[in-house]
Amino acid sequence: MRCRECKSDEGSFWKYHGLCEKCHYKQLNNHIKEWLSKNKNKTLFDFKKELKNIEVKVINYNSVSQIDYTHYGLAHYLNKLSDDEIKKLEKKLRLELEVDKLKQFEQDRELREEAEKVVYGKVKTTRVSLTEEDKEIIFKKFNNQCSICGKTEGLHIHHKNKDATDNRISNLIVLCGVCHKKIHMKVR
Repeated sequence: MRCRECKSDEGSFWKYHGLCEKCHYKQLNNHIKEWLSKNKNKTLFDFKKELKNIEVKVINYNSVSQIDYTHYGLAHYLNKLSDDEIKKLEKKLRLELEVDKLKQFEQDRELREEAEKVVYGKVKTTRVSLTEEDKEIIFKKFNNQCSICGKTEGLHIHHKNKDATDNRISNLIVLCGVCHKKIHMKVR
């Protein structure tokens, strides 16, 4: 038998899916990653509890819906893991989600640059936008107030080295609009 995913004929197979063991677990991890991306404030332990609450009938594979079988497979997979293994798996999958986000961000940036070349004849965008999550982190770091005067309204994020592409947290500071303008005008 050949795996329908990787075409390998080695190892043990999950005959119902036509997948080798490696591809089967990869598919389960993808389902878990999908759940984690939709439930950012929950853990895999929450998911495990949700799966326990789903009544799954796996007596006859032909009468079970694909979603029920997937839930059964996920429940079986997570139940085999210790608490430490679940924590490690969650960390690994959340890291993969962040890597996927970064890759998508890069692809979007490259596509945007190509479009700018077509429309404007050159790349106009040099600034790399901060995500809303990054902005939240920076504002929290500075207690949602201007680092110079302490105002809490009309806040901006300023690049200390004035390089708009350098979004390292150590290079960013929170300023109110007035202080931000003074810095750029070199007024003290």
